[in-house]
Amino acid sequence: MQSLEIMDIAKAENEILLDTIAKNSRLAIHANDIIFFLNDFYEGIRPEAIHFLAFLTQLRKSLVLSLLSLLRRHENQAQLMMRLAIESISKTGYALTVTDDKEVVNYHDDGTMSEAKGFQKKAYDWIETTYPRHSEKLQYFKNLINYLYSHSNIFSAASGWSPTIGDGEIYSPFFDKEDQLLMDAGLWQLANIALFGIDLISKAGAGSGIIKLKPDFQEKFDDFVKRHEKLTEEYKSHPRFARHITQS
Repeated sequence: MQSLEIMDIAKAENEILLDTIAKNSRLAIHANDIIFFLNDFYEGIRPEAIHFLAFLTQLRKSLVLSLLSLLRRHENQAQLMMRLAIESISKTGYALTVTDDKEVVNYHDDGTMSEAKGFQKKAYDWIETTYPRHSEKLQYFKNLINYLYSHSNIFSAASGWSPTIGDGEIYSPFFDKEDQLLMDAGLWQLANIALFGIDLISKAGAGSGIIKLKPDFQEKFDDFVKRHEKLTEEYKSHPRFARHITQS
């Protein structure tokens, strides 16, 4: 089989991932546990909740891909997936309240489909009105991502760049430079977004009767919140980390 450069990158990514987890184990495990709790927080769902499941799946994938990107030292990619996760949270929750399929989907004559006009605005209005605290906190992170990462700019271009200069050449590495504190900030941010997502979806889902939460849901969720608050207190005193935190 021909050796391709992409295979070398994939091998290096796995080595970096294992090294990063070892160096940032507490926050990496914390973020991992919260994200994968999204696969295991309910025990029953009504069959008509197909659009809810579609957005929930997108949310799960976005969070997992963001975690993988952080651990592999790809900050910009991680932040873009966090942005997609934030948008998915609003639509996942709002989809629980929608009974008319045409509110979500436009079906076209050529067999294709698209999101119904106005669905996104309705979803954002819903979370802002029904869950204002969640809306405020998620919007904070979305604004931060939009400002720093959503578009090409000198901050995102230079923040992870650590060139090697020698023999008349400049070597630009594929992976971001190692910064343990910035990694911790990203993992904390991801865990925070996931917690708000789980809290909103569990409240909206249980209230609508669409999903049935597991009996031990609240106990597990409360434990995640306590762990998150403890980690927040430990890290937020650092001047570089503190600027990434708002009061939860």
